[in-house]
Amino acid sequence: MSRLHSRLVPWILLGCFLAGAFSLFFLAAGSEALQLRGVMTLSALWAERPAPGEVRRMVTRLRERGAEAEQRFLESAAETLSRGGQRLEERAERVGGGKAGQPEAAPAGDTSTDAPIRLKSHRFRDTDTQFKGMFFTDRAPVDGKTYFLRNPSRWVVELPGRWRNSSHRLNELPGTFINRVVVEADQGALRVTFHYADPAAEGHERVRLELEAEGFSVTIPKPKEPASKGRKAPEERRAREQQTL
Repeated sequence: MSRLHSRLVPWILLGCFLAGAFSLFFLAAGSEALQLRGVMTLSALWAERPAPGEVRRMVTRLRERGAEAEQRFLESAAETLSRGGQRLEERAERVGGGKAGQPEAAPAGDTSTDAPIRLKSHRFRDTDTQFKGMFFTDRAPVDGKTYFLRNPSRWVVELPGRWRNSSHRLNELPGTFINRVVVEADQGALRVTFHYADPAAEGHERVRLELEAEGFSVTIPKPKEPASKGRKAPEERRAREQQTL
């Protein structure tokens, strides 16, 4: 009998302890303790989860808010850039004295006709009867003259005005009776000098200068051989033939 009592005593004490603990808990919580059963159930926890439609609406609202924020950012950036561009234009106007992006008005004396005439390129052609030089410019030259110089023999073509030479200055032409052409431009005129291959040649033939809309051309006739030289040639040939015989 004593053994039975000794085995049940611990369980009895544990039961009394649990009963006292629950009694104290309910007394402290009051009527709210009765609602714990509904709160702790799985059905109550599942009911608090949002429905699929609600999730989609939440995602849509978040996307709309993100798009609105991005639009506001772009508008703000565009406005900032616009203000920066206006400030740059105002600064350019203050520095340059005119509206930015537009060339300043040229002075009254600085017209297109006052700018230097540019010699862009040239081309030469030699035939049995003449030598011709063709010169190409950005606009028509106004006037020109030619004159002959000796020691060495050469023709000079001079066109007055302001010039800028973009072509080759020194042109060597081997095998022609005009074997060198020199193009020089200064602030007063453009000078083209045609040098004869024979430094003692006589410039009896007049040079023809033609002014055109986009350049000018110079034609120099080929010098004629003296008549005495023409008569001596057959005699020299006959003398050489007799010597060989």
